[in-house]
Amino acid sequence: SFPDFDYREYFGVSPREIDRLAELNEGLLAVQRSYVYDRLYEKWVGPLPPLELGWPDVRPYAIPLIVTGAIVLVAFAWQRRMLLRVARQAEALRASEERLSLVFEGSQDGFWDWDARTGEILRSPRWFEMLGYSAAEVAPGRPGFLDLVHPDDRERVLADESELWRKRDQFALEMRLRAKNGEWKWILDRGKVVARDPRTRLPLRIVGTHTDITPRKHAEVEAENLQRKMQETQRLESLGVLAGGIAHDFNN
Repeated sequence: SFPDFDYREYFGVSPREIDRLAELNEGLLAVQRSYVYDRLYEKWVGPLPPLELGWPDVRPYAIPLIVTGAIVLVAFAWQRRMLLRVARQAEALRASEERLSLVFEGSQDGFWDWDARTGEILRSPRWFEMLGYSAAEVAPGRPGFLDLVHPDDRERVLADESELWRKRDQFALEMRLRAKNGEWKWILDRGKVVARDPRTRLPLRIVGTHTDITPRKHAEVEAENLQRKMQETQRLESLGVLAGGIAHDFNN
């Protein structure tokens, strides 16, 4: 170490030797990029001063970094917006399903959803409770339903069903279904075609409800019986008046 003494080394190349100068510059650049120069310098000369980055060093990368950052921010904002929208839609769907469930519970109706392509029918718990069955005791397909229909109503059910395959989209039909205890319950079956094949116009999905109208049917039967008894009573009264008149005529 010599105080107040500094030195620099230079490579001198003749101006005519352009190829050698280019080869030398490429070699120095390769050594510098591979950090071999740094290791050699620190080994033989001393520690390298810390590298200070300036605007000329950063400028080539500034625009790509700004553009990349802007894209990331826009993507993040868009993703957050989509997540919020999906969350709102999920919450709205959950609330709608909850309201629908409350409506069905309040109405005491059974709900069914028929996939006409596969023949599978999904039924709500109330549908089974109405007849006293468990979900495992009724086949999920169409045959499981037809097995429960009263023999006298089956032809009418099939005829009404065939109308859906032609043109009609809605139906309402009263029929009797066999409960687990052997009783025949009157059911109001209402449904609607919610999806059709664009080409063939055949139903793809049909949904509907079952309503237990057995008490109403019993009331109608009782009303008919009462009406019949009233008519018989009136007829007997008329016969009695007629008989009294005939007896009166004979008496005279």
